[in-house]
Amino acid sequence: MSELATSLLDHEPDVVITRPGVVYSSCERRSLSADRRRSSSVASARLREPAPRNMVPKLKDPNMWIRPSLDALSLMSETELARVDNLAIGHYSYGKITWPGLTDVRYLSVDDTVQFVLGKVAVFLDDSVRPPVGKGLNRPAVVELYVKPKNMKRARQQPEKYINRMRQLTEDLDATFLSYDLETWRFKVDNFARGPEDGPPRQ
Repeated sequence: MSELATSLLDHEPDVVITRPGVVYSSCERRSLSADRRRSSSVASARLREPAPRNMVPKLKDPNMWIRPSLDALSLMSETELARVDNLAIGHYSYGKITWPGLTDVRYLSVDDTVQFVLGKVAVFLDDSVRPPVGKGLNRPAVVELYVKPKNMKRARQQPEKYINRMRQLTEDLDATFLSYDLETWRFKVDNFARGPEDGPPRQ
């Protein structure tokens, strides 16, 4: 320890040496600590500050829903909107899609991106807004569609016949079959990419 530091320590018990040759009094130390707290608070506030309204996902169709809710999304920061965990978009009558993991939903217009009809769902109605594979909604997802046999009585007598049919339909879509209980058809897709080489859209 330098002679200067030793001398100061003899007379100032609250002195802190941060590095060789630099000595702070207790008053200066408190000031530095307060500055650090203020800087940390400012940084945290910026992370928590709600994102601009045009960046928050939009959904107008009353028959559809999104999770987290629009209210919850509107309170998220840009950083949080870029990393929404376990996003789900659904239609009250036709089914839902869940994206496990983190999904970037900034600037998402649900009405223009996801469309449900009976037994089908289309994602990215406009190819010009389709992001690269792995970005936005163009990533692995679990699809659930509400599909019931026309003759439920017969289906309950031969459930395996209908399950195998849905399994084959899933394979034809280049997707992974998960389950079918005569009411809900569940399957997994790797992405929602489509092009001349990809065949029909994964619906």
